Amino acid sequence: MRRAGGRFWSVECDGLVIRIVILSRLTAATSWQWIPGPLLAGGVYQGILQSASIVFTAPRPAEIHGVNLAGEPE
Repeated sequence: MRRAGGRFWSVECDGLVIRIVILSRLTAATSWQWIPGPLLAGGVYQGILQSASIVFTAPRPAEIHGVNLAGEPE
C-alpha cells in the first residue's frame, strides 16, 4: 500500500498485481499468513485474486490482527 503513494494507483502497483495473479495461477494463492496484514485487512489481496477468479479463503479479521478469541496460546 505504501507504493500506491497518496491514494493513487501507480504503474509499480499495477506490475505487482500482475505478478500476484500470474504466480497464483502457476501455483496457488499464497497462504494468508505470508501476506502483509494491511493488504488483507483492507481486502486488497482478496480483491486481486477474486478479480482473477482465483480461489482464496480469507482469514477472519481476528486472525489477521493476531487476536486469539479462544484464549488458547498461539
